[in-house]
Amino acid sequence: MKDQTLIRLVVVILSVLIKCYCSAQTLITIYTPKGNPVPDTYSWIPEWTSYQVDSANLYTSLTYPNATRIADVSRTYNCHGYAWQFSEGGQPLWIGWRTVGAQSIYWSDGSYIESSNQVYPAKVRYAGVDHSAITTDQQDIFISKWRFGPLMRHHKDYSPYYSSTLLFYI
Repeated sequence: MKDQTLIRLVVVILSVLIKCYCSAQTLITIYTPKGNPVPDTYSWIPEWTSYQVDSANLYTSLTYPNATRIADVSRTYNCHGYAWQFSEGGQPLWIGWRTVGAQSIYWSDGSYIESSNQVYPAKVRYAGVDHSAITTDQQDIFISKWRFGPLMRHHKDYSPYYSSTLLFYI
């Protein structure tokens, strides 16, 4: 009898957790400037609690003291959502939750063209590490969203992401 009650309780808890997880993400359709749908894109709510935000902000400040936090930690958007959509005036969203490289549609459809040099303004692709950023008016200083972390202004080599190959798109 106790085993059946425990099993029911576990099933109920798992059902609630799955429902909360699934309802936290809403698959949405957005489009590149050329009009093609961007795959694997989600609107993500709710936001972190204030305690989680404060704790993660503090951790980032202590770990990366030479980078500047522009916006608090957030789980409503990621680096690709920021660089390719939100920084252009779009809504905060998460591109590529389940698909690595979902953001490639922006350059594969010709919406953005690769530049042989770092220019401003431009999008930055950290090749091989699935990270996106935008350039600033200062050479090698980028702005990027750090996964569930904050939006940061940082040197190209001073972040949780590193790639020896940076590709720029205008």
